Amino acid sequence: MHVPYGMDPEVTANAADVLVHRGWLVADADGRLTLTAQGHAGLAAAKEHMTRVRAELVGDITEEEYATAVSVLRRVTDNLA
Repeated sequence: MHVPYGMDPEVTANAADVLVHRGWLVADADGRLTLTAQGHAGLAAAKEHMTRVRAELVGDITEEEYATAVSVLRRVTDNLA
């Protein structure tokens, strides 16, 4: 399984197993995972929820300020790796 962004392969595999068990992902004959209709619905709901949470968290912070903060925090975590 290809795991981007330095994520732990075991953690990623366990998360994928949970999503398969929930019916959100299905594996094809080659082992590639794709979203099911239920998975697409769950993803849409999660995106809506995250949009609301982000709006509450950032309040009057501009997109530029938010992007700068995220960039700096990524650099900090990269430095710790």
